[in-house]
Amino acid sequence: MDKFNIPVSFNTLEKDKESDIQIKKLIDGHTCVFIARLLPKKTLSAHYHTEGSEIYQILSGKGQMNTGKLSEGRIIWHDSFHIESGDIFEIKPGIVHQLSNKNQKDLDIIFITPPSHLGEDRIFIPS
Repeated sequence: MDKFNIPVSFNTLEKDKESDIQIKKLIDGHTCVFIARLLPKKTLSAHYHTEGSEIYQILSGKGQMNTGKLSEGRIIWHDSFHIESGDIFEIKPGIVHQLSNKNQKDLDIIFITPPSHLGEDRIFIPS
């Protein structure tokens, strides 16, 4: 069994190769647990996944989550909601989502997802 201390693990984040987040996989399996940090004034580009949900828990900071659907190659935004420390929410398959941190402090997140969501099943939408 592997055991991780979440606050300590934030000291070993690595920059994601395809986005503005810093990330670390803590648990690798059929379902994975990741921690991530979105630095101040950064935005995670709009993207979606075809299979499996993502469950986000905001550990610290504040941000904005936009969600919508892809229609004829364009994003039709449906919702935009404020997120902050203590919030937990689910992003279902096929939902385009975009996370922003327009604040002066880091936005720290833990999320649970299939392993493919940071690989072949992460479809970015060109802006």
